[in-house]
Amino acid sequence: IDLSLEWLAQHQSAAGGWSAAGFDANCKLNRCSGPGENTYDVGEYLAKLKNEGKLDTSFNTPQGKLAYHIPCHLRAQNIGQPFTKILAGAAGTTVDAIEECSAFDGTWGMKTEYYDHSRRCSQKLCRQMKNSEADRFVSDCMMAGLNVIEETGRAPVHPIEVLRDAYGMKPEE
Repeated sequence: IDLSLEWLAQHQSAAGGWSAAGFDANCKLNRCSGPGENTYDVGEYLAKLKNEGKLDTSFNTPQGKLAYHIPCHLRAQNIGQPFTKILAGAAGTTVDAIEECSAFDGTWGMKTEYYDHSRRCSQKLCRQMKNSEADRFVSDCMMAGLNVIEETGRAPVHPIEVLRDAYGMKPEE
């Protein structure tokens, strides 16, 4: 555990986060390499392919208006919102990116003693999702979606599901 904490401290950005794609940019000692240099969040990887001109963006099915919750873990890891530009590239699709806290914090929001507080703290996110009048709710974090479901009655889908649908593919049964 001590070695892991030491490694994290040596690779933390000034903003306090980590990036699997760029972890070595924050090396405080010798430049290192390893599995992290080829490890990506799925949206981060697809955005990389898009920037390199290697992602097929010939989407043939409009997705309407999407309320896209940008989860905290993507911001903390300096990944940002990679799916925003990709999803917005589909004809007939608009993306309302919402950067608000879901107040879930891993499993904190599921604990009995914090559950009500978590739901209260997620109100800003849930209000924005509801007020967006979106056709679909989208989030990279299904844990965060639990508070959205409780407050709005609508379950967010993962952005990869939206991409599947934009390509005109059918979900597996």
